[in-house]
Amino acid sequence: MNILSIIVVAVVYMALGMFWYNPNVFGKKWMMLLGKKRQDMKKQNMTPLHIMAFIAALVITLILAVFIRFSNASSIGEGALIGLLVWAGFVATFALNDVLWKGEPFGLYILNNGYYLIALVIMGAILAVW
Repeated sequence: MNILSIIVVAVVYMALGMFWYNPNVFGKKWMMLLGKKRQDMKKQNMTPLHIMAFIAALVITLILAVFIRFSNASSIGEGALIGLLVWAGFVATFALNDVLWKGEPFGLYILNNGYYLIALVIMGAILAVW
């Protein structure tokens, strides 16, 4: 685990998010499920949001790297498994509360958690072999 690996994997996480939430991929569906329009998004100053999202990506990556180090995962498969377990044990379960208690659409849960699942598996795979 080193600072370069944390930064690079955080950038991978962000890049996957830019792809996933692109209007030509799942972005239109995501905005519809949120009840927003593209114009609503354009009105916001996105710079602070992207800065905060990158800081969050760094934290996620660092914590995942710690889990991988503690588990002694050293292969792509082992790292991917740690990513899957982190997603299943923490992300998917916590996010389900938004559906259960806040009434968020289940489709939004599926869409967001699909991204988190794929991201954490890829991130774990990279971190384990770095």
